[in-house]
Amino acid sequence: MRWVAAGPAGEQDLARIRARGDAFVAGLSLAHWAPASEVAGEEIGPMAGTLMDIVRSLLGRAASDAQVRRCSMSVVSQVLFYHHCRPVVTRLFPDLKFKPKQIDELAQHITRFSLGALKERARQKR
Repeated sequence: MRWVAAGPAGEQDLARIRARGDAFVAGLSLAHWAPASEVAGEEIGPMAGTLMDIVRSLLGRAASDAQVRRCSMSVVSQVLFYHHCRPVVTRLFPDLKFKPKQIDELAQHITRFSLGALKERARQKR
């Protein structure tokens, strides 16, 4: 899955996500085959740190560690939803085939949706 930038705000940060997007999803997939502690420390941990840095930059310095963690996990949960619920999603929406074009569109949607939520969250803090 590739991440697609959604406008000028956060574009540089999103480029970092795009560059690591495929590795991030691959890291999540490893969770099915490797011990959780191994995957978390070696594969997912560094990517989660990058995502949390990006989320913190979008929320602002006043955001607490807990807020950054919750917002970061909310972004990832959208990807995991489609991954784990794929059999149900494709039954409910038979036209959704998860072909490369649809996956790119879904990645763009998740990016834009998440950016909108993070921008609103940061605005509410002011």
